[in-house]
Parts: sequence; C-alpha cells; structure tokens
Amino acid sequence: AEFDPGVSAIATLAFLNAGHTHMSDGPFRENVRAARSYLVAMLSDRRLRASERGIVQVAWIAQALCEAMLMTGDRSDREAIGEALRYIEEARNPFMAWRYVPRSGRNDTHCTVRMLMTLRTGMMCGYPIADDAVRVPLEWIDRMTLQEWGEIGYDATTTCFRSGVQADKFALTFAMTAAGTYGRFLCGEDLASSKPAQRGIELCLD
Repeated sequence: AEFDPGVSAIATLAFLNAGHTHMSDGPFRENVRAARSYLVAMLSDRRLRASERGIVQVAWIAQALCEAMLMTGDRSDREAIGEALRYIEEARNPFMAWRYVPRSGRNDTHCTVRMLMTLRTGMMCGYPIADDAVRVPLEWIDRMTLQEWGEIGYDATTTCFRSGVQADKFALTFAMTAAGTYGRFLCGEDLASSKPAQRGIELCLD
C-alpha cells in the first residue's frame, strides 16, 4: 500500500522505544533487522518521494533509522540517512517552513513539526544540519499562533476555541497547538520565557 513505508517506520519506532533493536537480544531482533533493511531500501526508491505525502514518509523513516543509530552505534546506514536529511532540508520553502509538496510555497504546522523532529534527531546523530533549517520555521509557528490565547493553526489562524467561533476546514485544534508548541522547542525557543508557548502549554493541560 502507498503508506506502508511510513507506517513501517512508525512501527519500527515502537519496537525501538520498547528497547528492541537489530543488535539486542530478544524476541523481536529479527523483526527490527528486517524492518531496518526495508526502510533503508525505501529511502533509495525515488517513487516514494514522488508519492502523496512522500516527504512525511521519508521523515518518519529517517527518524526511525536515526533512533536506531543512537541506540546501537551502528552507522552502516549513515549515507542513506544523510541523503534523506538533505532532501528534507532542501524541501523547505525558502525563508519559511514545509508542506507535503517540496518547495511549493505553501506551509503547514503538522508537516513542519514533523520535519523539525527528524532534523533535530539527525543533529543528535552528528549530521550537519543548517541552523536556518531548525530556526527559521519558528516564524511560521508564530504566524499560526493566536497570541492572545495560544492556539496554533494548521495553515491559518481562523478559529479561536475560547471565543466560541465555529471551526472550519483549517481550524485550530488542540493537537495542532500541542504540535506547534513542541515545534517552538525544536526551533530552540526557551519555552519558560515564551508567553505564546506558556499559553499553548496551559491550553493543552486545561
């Protein structure tokens, strides 16, 4: 199916976060080994990048492989991961953020935070990620934030929960507020001193 690579990456992350790797003893070692091999192969398949939401699938795959590298120290897939991270960097809209179609001129909060998570994990693995790639997207998150209340929109600040305005197709959601607030952290913002971040956290905990 079209989204198998991305779903497989997410499943692999579940194994990894439970402590199972392709090098650890345990009942799922071969499962993770096979998944890892499949994910690396998918990164070299150009059809994946051309598919719907292909960039998000690439990001999930790179995330899983980076986390496996951090857990095991196995850097045998370093080149494939590095290429994926470069693709993500190059897909960002100039001076802004990301959407599903690379450099389309359009941005959205979900896709942007997904890319930021993967790039930050890549940095933890030692990959040279441009500072702009993990700093400039904060401008997008600021644009999507209703400063008074802290809600964060998907690709437009069109609705405020606390004002009771009816939600529309691209309304603000609690999930997007949580994602965008995490995005602030990934962009290097000090959440303790950021009023929009504090409002977003309070909203999510309310």
